[in-house]
Amino acid sequence: MITDKIENAVFYPLKTWTEQSNSNWHMLIGIGLLSLIIAMILVYVF
Repeated sequence: MITDKIENAVFYPLKTWTEQSNSNWHMLIGIGLLSLIIAMILVYVF
């Protein structure tokens, strides 16, 4: 289906990058949490 193609195009490169090294996984989690915190601050301020 088309959704499978879209998911593979978006998430497969990210999956292979995170599987290369354990520090890549930690970096991905850290960036996600940081983005979430910044979003929560922006929602609170505005």
